[in-house]
Amino acid sequence: WCDNTFPSVCLPIIEKKKNFIMVDLQEQQMNVFADKEKLYQLIQNLIMNANKYTSEGKIQCIVSQTSSFISIVIKDNGNGLNHDQKANLVKVFKDTSSQPFALNESIGIELAIVKELVHLHLGEIHLESELDQGTSFTITLPQEKIETLTTSVIQHETMLNYSMNN
Repeated sequence: WCDNTFPSVCLPIIEKKKNFIMVDLQEQQMNVFADKEKLYQLIQNLIMNANKYTSEGKIQCIVSQTSSFISIVIKDNGNGLNHDQKANLVKVFKDTSSQPFALNESIGIELAIVKELVHLHLGEIHLESELDQGTSFTITLPQEKIETLTTSVIQHETMLNYSMNN
């Protein structure tokens, strides 16, 4: 996802709020089976959400891998969440109902889409946040093709290779 699409979409909006984004690909090459456009949307939504609640701060995108998962962490040093806000988000992300994301207005459209996309890719999402300290979303996605993915999710399935461009 670190191609010309990312800067043209996100950077002007991030720079307008005087934020700085740091991307850290912890391996030279990482593979994940995912719908490329949906993965772009997932990452961009998390980055834009971080930007929304951060001013003159830092947003980090850290991508790493284990033997079976890719981990994508979007972290900011923005407003953070109070206890009640965090509890509400955690509850929504743990809800595995089939309720369409558009009907879930308690978390905002960007995060509702993220939740749906992570769920469709059989991944997990975790939240860490402290008021006035920032927020961190960690997405884990399977590295290998999982046969139970629906064909609608993988109709444009692409093996993504994350490479550091020097």
